[in-house]
Formats: sequence, C-alpha cells, structure tokens
Amino acid sequence: MTTYVEYAAPHRHAQTTWWGHLLWLLAATVGSWAMTASFAGGFHLSRSLFLVPYVVLTAIFLVGYWRWGDFNLRHHLVDNWGWGVVATLLVHLGVNRPTMVSETVAQWSVTDLLSY
Repeated sequence: MTTYVEYAAPHRHAQTTWWGHLLWLLAATVGSWAMTASFAGGFHLSRSLFLVPYVVLTAIFLVGYWRWGDFNLRHHLVDNWGWGVVATLLVHLGVNRPTMVSETVAQWSVTDLLSY
C-alpha cells in the first residue's frame, strides 16, 4: 500500500545511483561547453555580460542536482566539518609555504611585518 508521503513525494524515494551522478556530470560538462560556445562564441558577449547568464544557468543546474541527490547542507556541515579544517590547513600550508621560504621574507624584520 502506498502512503500519502510516498505518493506526494516520489523523488524522495528515488534511489540515486552511481551512474546517475555521472550523467549529471556529463550534462554539466556539455551544458557548460554549450553555454560558453553560444554566449561567448555565438553572441560575442563581453566577459562581464557573459557571466550573467552563465552564473544564473549554472545556479539553476546546481539546485536541480542538489534536489535530485537529496543534498542536505546541515548534514554536510555538521558531519564533515573536521575534513574541512584539515583541507583548510593543507591549502594554507600549500599556498603560504613558498612565501615563508622565500628570501625576501627571510630578510624582513618583525617591525616591517607589524607596520602593515
């Protein structure tokens, strides 16, 4: 027997498969290429004008993917915050390491750094 909840929201019970995510990725790739080809190549829009429809259509596509995959932002933020901290530290070290070991930084004094 189908309950009212199952009947009202069948997308909640749709199983998202691994190949479904690949199809979304393929659609995003083809859609991105088509938008770039039509807006920049076909209509010859400037970069600032090109970004307006590109951002709007990409946002619509992203919201559609989140709804299809039943994305839960609270779940991802609460359960995966530790990985975010680890990734932030690794990116920080990767970006700042060349700066920390450069010769010009080694020649600065503490007063030069504090004067900013």
